[in-house]
Amino acid sequence: MHEFEEGLQKGFKHFSLLGTDLGAYGKDLHHTLTDLLKEILKLKGHYKIGLRNVNPYHLKSMLNELLPILKSKRIWYMECAAESGSNRILELMKRNYSVQEYKDCIQAIRRVHPDIILRTQLMVGFPTETEQDFAETLHLLNHVALDYVELY
Repeated sequence: MHEFEEGLQKGFKHFSLLGTDLGAYGKDLHHTLTDLLKEILKLKGHYKIGLRNVNPYHLKSMLNELLPILKSKRIWYMECAAESGSNRILELMKRNYSVQEYKDCIQAIRRVHPDIILRTQLMVGFPTETEQDFAETLHLLNHVALDYVELY
């Protein structure tokens, strides 16, 4: 919080919160990312916030608290890595979310904040990935409104 306030005092207008898994923020201290965002949004000023690396596993559990925050339009972008459009591959990766859960989250976010920039990351060529698995990933890309995709 202190760094954010300091940035505001210096006239900064764009802030990015990022981490290996931003969605897990504060879990060790019994806080959540949405708790932090609510506190930040109490601060006066003309600023925007980007959220980088929100794991879909955490996104699905915090979505109901995040949607009202997104309505503020202060969050200008968010990255949430789909990893794959294949449930089989997500299971092999030991991800704790399904393709449908990912889609549902992204669609809910778009409904409350149509202008948010949504980024994702996809991994292609995962061991044992088949043409069908890859086709399912392409299907995901064709049916979810994403703005940027990073491939690995």
